[in-house]
Amino acid sequence: MGVPCRTNTLRTLGLRVALIVIIVDIAKGSVAVLIARAISGEAYVQMVAGLAAVAGHVWPVYVGFRGGRGVSAAYGSMLAMDPLASLALIPIAVAVVVITRYMSLMSVGMSAVAATVFLALAVADVHPYAYGVFAVITAALIIVLHHDNIRRLLSGSERKIGQKEQIEEPKRAEEGM
Repeated sequence: MGVPCRTNTLRTLGLRVALIVIIVDIAKGSVAVLIARAISGEAYVQMVAGLAAVAGHVWPVYVGFRGGRGVSAAYGSMLAMDPLASLALIPIAVAVVVITRYMSLMSVGMSAVAATVFLALAVADVHPYAYGVFAVITAALIIVLHHDNIRRLLSGSERKIGQKEQIEEPKRAEEGM
């Protein structure tokens, strides 16, 4: 079994512990990028450090390469890369969660929004292209890692925040009958 994601932490251990987990996960990405920036001012070095933090979060050696889905570590990396753009995404993310109560929808949707914003800012020469590349790579990874959540969202069986029981997925008709 992998490290519990923040949503499972919220469900099983409560809000206080979930907030600690998310802060530590965000810090993991931010610290990696900030250390890379201190060592080398090159944006691509910072991008690689952020990707390493996300990869370490998703495939941690200490728990058999079964970790989280990289959302918080990716956000932390983007926060260190471009704080204003990253902070501007928070109200949208909160609105998605408050309106839908689907944390997975926020994770998948906001990774795509962040990639679009970071790429647009790179094209507009507001920040380095490496930051846009980082956001696109991590968005693709986050979306792929959420394939089971996407399937449940589409079938209407994804659990909402605060929902105690799993919704049964619609049964498929047996083929050949």
